[in-house]
Amino acid sequence: MNCESKNSDNFSISPKYNVNHWIEAYKSGVWKEMVEIFSDRLEGRFLEPIRLIAADEKIGKFSGFSIVTLDCLMIETLKQFYDGEDKTEMDHATAFRDFFRGSPYFQDLASTKKAKTFYSHFRCGLMHQAQTKKKSLIKIKQRHMVQQVSSNIDDGLIIDRVLFHQAIEDEINRYKSMLINCENEDMRKNFKKKMNIICNCT
Repeated sequence: MNCESKNSDNFSISPKYNVNHWIEAYKSGVWKEMVEIFSDRLEGRFLEPIRLIAADEKIGKFSGFSIVTLDCLMIETLKQFYDGEDKTEMDHATAFRDFFRGSPYFQDLASTKKAKTFYSHFRCGLMHQAQTKKKSLIKIKQRHMVQQVSSNIDDGLIIDRVLFHQAIEDEINRYKSMLINCENEDMRKNFKKKMNIICNCT
């Protein structure tokens, strides 16, 4: 596959890199360079802002909604990278479930019921209503990343946002390592497809 920009707009795709950087890395076939561009994109647009918010003594205390919302955006973009898609094509709740099942760091959310509850109470609640739903809560300093509010899962979940975000970072690092070490050719193919979509390349 060639990699040429569909237009002459050499726009930024991360703090350090623009479209031409991606095209050069793609053509060179050096995976460390391609993954570095991806890493810089996630660092600059998601991870570093989250760290700055969390580290602020005043703002960080009440930043759970902001952080988990950004984490949900990262889950969606990572799933699109895994699948090589421009947008999430499957049912979004199913996409979250499949993401959780595919990661060793989210097995506490891998059941269909818990994944659906997380998607509805956290992802949709935060993005569409700026709040969690029912009795679901975001906390810190919990023993576990995920807990049920009660014996009835429909009541909701308690998410430790520090542990949840760390799991996101761990999953990103795992993904980057798999790309560099060529552990899955389909994964590499889908990664390049998604990056080409972002860069408006053919």
